[in-house]
Amino acid sequence: LVSSCHVATAYHVAFLRGRNAAGEAELGPPKLGLAAEFLAGPDPRTPGSFAARTRARVVAYGRLDPKDFAGMAGDWAILRLDDCLGERFGYLRHARTSDGARPHGPLMTIGYPASRAGRPGVTIETGCRARDHGPIAGLVGIDCAFEGGMSGGPVLELQANGTWVVVGLIQQSMSPVATVLPDYTMQHRNQMIAVGLLRRAID
Repeated sequence: LVSSCHVATAYHVAFLRGRNAAGEAELGPPKLGLAAEFLAGPDPRTPGSFAARTRARVVAYGRLDPKDFAGMAGDWAILRLDDCLGERFGYLRHARTSDGARPHGPLMTIGYPASRAGRPGVTIETGCRARDHGPIAGLVGIDCAFEGGMSGGPVLELQANGTWVVVGLIQQSMSPVATVLPDYTMQHRNQMIAVGLLRRAID
């Protein structure tokens, strides 16, 4: 949630229609008003149990093309909740930057990776950093750990006053490997979309 009534996520999450035999995402045709279900208020004791739910409808989206970096920068979508659950549960502030600059402070990611299926809670990582940006404005390489299922989750930056703001969305891993790498490399970087690319749509 990036406002009391709006959700920011990845395009390939908003329009996901299943997976092919190779496990690759198959996307449906993009369309405004496409509805999904949004859940809030998870029960900490019972996986899959939530206090509230509402319909969420796509109101804006980028132009995703996974074949090149320019198209990767379009991997975002904004959904509006029929019931503004942020008024009840709160929401995350987003950075007010209008560009795709690389954040410089400590980062935190929040996600629900596939390995947590059937388990309570979410996965949180702190202390990671943005390491490079480009080659298209708004794409940022970060050394936070990604796993399948985390796409569209928030990347937050620690502010000088001790608060956290959303600076990006988890997008994808480039050339993923099954082992832990000894150091960050652009060849295998994890990539986020800077919130500046979708700030106008959020506003």
